[in-house]
Amino acid sequence: MEHDNNGTVKPTFLTVEQLHEPLGVGGRPRFSYKVEDAANGAVQESVRIRVYSSRELLEAGDADMWDCTMETNGMSMIEYDGATLEDVYRYFWTVEIRDSLGNTGISQAASFVTGIIDGGWKAGFMGPEAFSYAQNRAVYCRADFRVRAGLKNAYALVCGLGYHVFSINGRKQGDAVLEPGFTTFDKRVQYVMHDISAALNEGVNTLGVVLGEGWYNNRHEVFDRFEFLKPLSWLGLPKVSYQIYLRYEDGSQEVLLSGPDSGLTVGSGPIVYNNVFNGEHYDARLERAWDMPGGGEGFKPAIEVDAPCSIIEAELAEPIKVVRTIMPVSVSCPAEGVCVYDFGQNFAGWVRIETDAACGTRIDLRFAEMLYPDGTVNQENLRWAKNNDVYICRGGQQSWEPSFTYHGFRYVQLEGCGPESIKLTGCVVRSALPRGGDFHCSDELLNKIQRCVVWTEESNLHSVPTDCPQRDERQGWVNDCTVRIEELIYNFSAGAFLRKWMKDLADTQDEDGSIKDVAPRVFGADKADPLSSVFLFVPWFNYMFGGDIKIIGDYYEALKAWEQYLISRSHFGIMDYYNYGDWAGPVDGGVGGAEANSALSAITPGQFVATVFFYENARLLARMARLLDKPDEAEKYSQLADYIRVSINREYFNPETAQYALGSQASNLLALHFDIVPEEKRQAVLANLVEDIKAHDYHLTTGNIATKYLFEVLSDNGLCDVAYAIATKEDYPSWGYMFSKGATTIWERWELGTTSAMNSHNHPMYGTISTWFYKHLAGIRPLSPAFERVLIAPKPAQKLEHASAWVETPRGRVSSAWRRTESGLHMSIALPLGTTAEIVLPEGFKPDGDSCGGLRAEDGRITVCSGRYELELTAE
Repeated sequence: MEHDNNGTVKPTFLTVEQLHEPLGVGGRPRFSYKVEDAANGAVQESVRIRVYSSRELLEAGDADMWDCTMETNGMSMIEYDGATLEDVYRYFWTVEIRDSLGNTGISQAASFVTGIIDGGWKAGFMGPEAFSYAQNRAVYCRADFRVRAGLKNAYALVCGLGYHVFSINGRKQGDAVLEPGFTTFDKRVQYVMHDISAALNEGVNTLGVVLGEGWYNNRHEVFDRFEFLKPLSWLGLPKVSYQIYLRYEDGSQEVLLSGPDSGLTVGSGPIVYNNVFNGEHYDARLERAWDMPGGGEGFKPAIEVDAPCSIIEAELAEPIKVVRTIMPVSVSCPAEGVCVYDFGQNFAGWVRIETDAACGTRIDLRFAEMLYPDGTVNQENLRWAKNNDVYICRGGQQSWEPSFTYHGFRYVQLEGCGPESIKLTGCVVRSALPRGGDFHCSDELLNKIQRCVVWTEESNLHSVPTDCPQRDERQGWVNDCTVRIEELIYNFSAGAFLRKWMKDLADTQDEDGSIKDVAPRVFGADKADPLSSVFLFVPWFNYMFGGDIKIIGDYYEALKAWEQYLISRSHFGIMDYYNYGDWAGPVDGGVGGAEANSALSAITPGQFVATVFFYENARLLARMARLLDKPDEAEKYSQLADYIRVSINREYFNPETAQYALGSQASNLLALHFDIVPEEKRQAVLANLVEDIKAHDYHLTTGNIATKYLFEVLSDNGLCDVAYAIATKEDYPSWGYMFSKGATTIWERWELGTTSAMNSHNHPMYGTISTWFYKHLAGIRPLSPAFERVLIAPKPAQKLEHASAWVETPRGRVSSAWRRTESGLHMSIALPLGTTAEIVLPEGFKPDGDSCGGLRAEDGRITVCSGRYELELTAE
């Protein structure tokens, strides 16, 4: 927060977020902002939001659209309730706040552009004739149009499937790539908006759209190998639809729509092959100014084709972009004519090449996560994905990067020219979510885990939360995301991203209430594993971290339908099926033992895990019902949860041995974490868990689901040092073992796998330990929506000297840090305006006299409001 000479405060503008509901229903923008560096003890008392229809009215202070003052401490998801908004129109807004200490301030102006609110999508879809379309070859589309004198502004709304690149007069518009985002294409598709005002000239202009396969037309051979992949109903030929809005200074407007009379023509160009899994082939000798006025020689009229679906809506989440570049750390030449570039980091994206190689030179690039002993790339774990880009040179100085594919890799094998005539730059490509937090401590192994988790997460944000970026998969698996989602939200500001994916999840739901294993559905079972509570966790965590209660109301009936389906598949409170269970634990605990290399657990029954999450769904639905003022339904789901808990204890708990199921770590810790264990048996079950950990020399035996909760259960029960001992192991199975084998991202399996089996080396599901860093080692948790109340309860492990974390909340940044001192512990806490913290002093420490700034601790707790606090604690 900025303070001027009069002591007033200036709110820092954060964002205005437009949420477009299905077209024809209408949508309203929702406003969010934050105020940094609040005075100690201050809270927001009121906010005034003003919206203007022009810059002139903004400068005159005439808020003609909305002028609203609210007495509220809320700073996020404030829904617009002013005059009717126009489609595709830029508005300006300011926010003014007053805090409880009398400080006031007003932000600088910001703006937003509406999408299509009420009118629906009117343009037709156009494409090539089916007989003339060459599979895997990009389709080039162009159309000329005229612009009159006196243009004020212009916007283009483009939906090009599968992926598209949009240009005006030969210049690509925007910096996003791989557009639009992946959806269930027969349910909904997204359009992309571009401000093209600066790109247009008076007179004739040319729009260009290059269409790649993307996911809409991904006819990869893997779909022919498996029977369950063949009926994908949305696979279709490339197509494009656009609406261009031209507004003039005289107040007039033109809307240009794609259709039979738009003059759109189609042809071919230098992208001669493209596929998400396999790569892209580009022949630079075929380049020409096809998207410039007069450049349509050889193009043929496009034909009108069927729309992919009835819902065509604005892109909801952050677009995919090249977020940064990295350079190789070494180059080797393991064979004649073969060079291997090591980028020192596994990541998702591609390489940009710069070369002066002669015309006709073919440059082959093969991407991989691993090397063979001879130094060449090992692509076996890619399965049927080829991950191979080809560039054929035109001569002279030239630069190129692909448009319609991406790869997961650390190594690039170059053939066709030597390193002296080419430069490779790594492009890190992902959905451009801002970072939402970070963690650091005195243990470098934990810091490395955190860095690798972030790199892994970055590699798997591609409009959906994918499982891997390299092989023939790259899907939003709901079982993995059930445990991954909280880690994602701590590390990235993922609210809009997850609202988009929530639509994808709901779009997979059948009439019986079941959802699919994957969203959007490509791979996986028709009926998701009952443990797929991510369907409820996405709205719940978006509510708790972002203050979005609307998402709960919007999907409440769908969530109930999923639980009702699970009820229909249960017998006396126990699920009658599962798909994966506690997946991919150490191989000696898998079905068939180490030799079988099975990811299915033999030590933790899958039906037990499924039933635990069936129970958690009921508990969460009860909370949601209470939020939505549905007391009868809240009671119904509370009773269901009680019934399932009793059923689990009847079926799986042995009160004599205090063990659940087969007594595995996963079985006991899941029962503990989800409050299934009878209170009088908790200590005995916890003791069994710790005994098993010690019997395995402080190694875990858990799979992708239970690993997240292992650290939380131990730390919540005063055993943070045991959790720390597990986290810092360096022999198999552990994160340290991965690093000893050269890992720079988190693996799919605890084992080092190099074959065509399940051996992704860039897989987020074991990155869930990062949640423990934030919630326990640094101790930051929301107690109420949007961090209006936050818990600061760090748990200093004995072998740690210091730890710190920050989390970007809707109100601003919350940070918690501690370090050991000669006499005890020093804590540093920062809270934004509008946040109240309950600080729980670490066990074994107490305030050091007046060094806590006069703050008094009651039962080891201190309550404070916004500001910065330094606490000196002494050991008891």
